[in-house]
Amino acid sequence: MTNLMRPYPGSDLNDAKRIYDYRLSRARRISENAFGILANRWRMYHRKLSLSPENIDCAVKATIVLHNMLCGELEVSAHWADAETMTTDIYDGVLRPFMREGHRPRDAAIEVREHFKNYFISPAGTVTWQMEAYFGHAIRT
Repeated sequence: MTNLMRPYPGSDLNDAKRIYDYRLSRARRISENAFGILANRWRMYHRKLSLSPENIDCAVKATIVLHNMLCGELEVSAHWADAETMTTDIYDGVLRPFMREGHRPRDAAIEVREHFKNYFISPAGTVTWQMEAYFGHAIRT
């Protein structure tokens, strides 16, 4: 599965792989914090959800939107919902769930991980303070 990112195995990793693992770990912590916020507000997250993957996506998105509305950070807009014209044409609203991709082989997942690893050490993806905090020195290539 290419949508499930995993750290590199082992401890004898080069700097690029260590940076990838560090950035992945930071992203995981952020998502765990976000889940904790949702779980504190919505009881549905306190138990196993008996929903299909497509419906789980909708439920999570709905609770995020409701959370933001309750915090007063979000204004409700008519274009969010699907709309139907007089000629019965239906236009998708912005809350329409994304299409699910099919499963890909393991090689594709490894390719995605390599792409992120290379991005994190590229000029566009480098975060200097983060690498210095992690390594305590300049990165070696």
